Amino acid sequence: MKSVIFLIFFVLSTFHIFAQGKDSVYLLNEYQVSNDTLTLSINAINANDIISGKFAITVSKFDLSYISSEFPVFTNDAQVEVDTTVRYSWVSPNSKPENLPDFSTLIKVKFKILSNATTFCFAYSQVASAQVEFVTSQLQTIPSRGISGCGNFNYVIAQGFVRRDDDNNCNAQSTFKGIPEMQVRFKNGPIEYFTQTRSDGSFYTFLPLATYNVSIYNNDNLWTSCNTINTLNYTSTKQVINVNETAKPNFDCPFLSVNISTPFIRLCSEQIFKINYSNFGSKDALNAYVDVTLDDSLQLKSANIPYQPITGNVFRFILGTIKALEAGQFTVITQSTCDISWLKRTLCASAHIYPDSICNAHTNFSKAELSITSKCDNGTIVFSVKNIGSGDLQQDLNFATVEDDVMPGFSGKINLKMNESKDFIYPANGHSLRIIFDTIPLNPFQVKASSAIEACGTLPSGGFTTGYLNNFALGDQAPYISTYCGEVKAAYDPNDKIAVLEGSGIAHIIEPNDRIPYLVRFQNTGNDTAFLVSIEDAIDPLLDLSTLQILGASHPFTWTLNADRKLTFRFQNIELPDSTTDQVNSHGYIHFSIKPIKNIPLQSVIPNKADIYFDINPPVSTNTYFHTIGRILYTAVIDHGREKSKVTVSPNPFINHFSIDLNQSINTPYYFELLDLQGRSIQKVKGIGSTLNIQLDRELNKETYLFKIYTDEHIISSGKLIKM
Repeated sequence: MKSVIFLIFFVLSTFHIFAQGKDSVYLLNEYQVSNDTLTLSINAINANDIISGKFAITVSKFDLSYISSEFPVFTNDAQVEVDTTVRYSWVSPNSKPENLPDFSTLIKVKFKILSNATTFCFAYSQVASAQVEFVTSQLQTIPSRGISGCGNFNYVIAQGFVRRDDDNNCNAQSTFKGIPEMQVRFKNGPIEYFTQTRSDGSFYTFLPLATYNVSIYNNDNLWTSCNTINTLNYTSTKQVINVNETAKPNFDCPFLSVNISTPFIRLCSEQIFKINYSNFGSKDALNAYVDVTLDDSLQLKSANIPYQPITGNVFRFILGTIKALEAGQFTVITQSTCDISWLKRTLCASAHIYPDSICNAHTNFSKAELSITSKCDNGTIVFSVKNIGSGDLQQDLNFATVEDDVMPGFSGKINLKMNESKDFIYPANGHSLRIIFDTIPLNPFQVKASSAIEACGTLPSGGFTTGYLNNFALGDQAPYISTYCGEVKAAYDPNDKIAVLEGSGIAHIIEPNDRIPYLVRFQNTGNDTAFLVSIEDAIDPLLDLSTLQILGASHPFTWTLNADRKLTFRFQNIELPDSTTDQVNSHGYIHFSIKPIKNIPLQSVIPNKADIYFDINPPVSTNTYFHTIGRILYTAVIDHGREKSKVTVSPNPFINHFSIDLNQSINTPYYFELLDLQGRSIQKVKGIGSTLNIQLDRELNKETYLFKIYTDEHIISSGKLIKM
């Protein structure tokens, strides 16, 4: 049996009792390994008004040997005795109670690692004379608890900084500015691991024991790393290698990005939008500002920085100079509509940061850019398209409309000179309608300009369709534009995961190159304030870690990405109130995005869920959200804005056959085409006359299918069929 060292700490400090009085002091352990040294930090939560205390921890004497102790608090009055036991004591002078911020480190204990063990456990003693105990200034003993646990160190560590090469000689200096969002790739043969630099240019990741080739790069091609460190040669677990690298700018310009987010849109409630912005270019952005556009059913109440109205529901927030490699955030508080008819409808808000010049574009890029506005006007839907870029379109650009999630609808081409605009007018029939344009050739962000509208016109049965606006990308692929759309609800699941790009149909179909924005939402539904919230998200292998973007959050946080593909967000000192005390502020969220891997096979299914930890409680697992990779059929035959005919399909649902009645006489040939939800053709039949009988030429699964009826010149009709 292994002998143990007892670390006994007599601490005279006080801790604030949890709001409901059920618990008081919590002691949490943190571990850090650097080569052959392990450091155990013991942190306190609810430290307020205590004058005495004690606790003890056991560790394996054969695995660890005591080196020293540090006392971040109570330094001048601490005493330590070391023999076979480490004893720590502190006495408050004159019995004066002490108040400590949450997560204050009471003691750091360093050990020398003696064995090849990779797991080290620390248990708080339950012996009566040594168990955790704290006493208040009122001489009351508070129920207290130390959280025992183990640290697994069967890995190696890569950490360091990527900094701007200010003296142009590729020698990293600690005074140089750190560069955020640099990808750090560790390659061992065919196996690759990724992490990313944080806002200060730092990175920290765990890796399996191996030798790695290291490369550092930027996805937007803004910076080129000096790559002075090419190989990391690890020889044992727990080994730490520091990587300090510099990078040079490829362009002398600012590069602004913006993100707008909120956890949800609730009927008749205060909505808090967070707008995060950054300049990851090499030059300061002068006279910067953000224009925020709110849906007409969102009323601006206040903001934490000055703003001025521009026109309608557009407001300008002046930022001034945004220094290179700096970021910031401001908050906008709105009030959502109280009109109950808005339930299940979608409200949107967007942010556009200026200056929005593009400095990393291909030299042959036309610099054309499309802006689209939509409105419901006297029984019609009007999409107004304008070229707001600094160049003409050099060739025709295809577009298509999507009615609900049925594709294609009306289709055509457009070619606009700089500042030229054109309206596209379609009948309003109660269905949601979206217009989507192909990417302008050589656009550096692969933007597909898009706009949508719902609740325009009335369905034959009355009312209108809802819930389709987030099925497709919102057209905000450029970093300087961000759009958030949310369905108005009366209540939400307290802890869940959604994708803002929901995907089309029940299979949640997205394109292989679509960026998926995820939103993990959490709420403190307990009976006391939460001081620590952690979110763990195991990223699926079908998602490309090198494309990860951390977009924003409700509260300050830190994050890590490790070799096991676990993405962890940590909200320390969040002080999240419980929902019964403060419903509005009991919510939080994290917002990030990522793209599928290159050459991902069609029909691949990408699942994603998260585990949410509140303080020391067991995790709350969210729902699993999934997407299916497919090819969404946007463009087909050219249509010139004709209204689609009312076609009767019966029976629907069908078994093996059905009939088509065009309700009109057609003397020219037309085509009926049946498609799956990914836009792939299943069966095509040529017809003439007003009716057509369809017999399936193969067995189909029992699910929803699409159809379109068209001539060589225009679409006659389109819709859905259900196979029984």
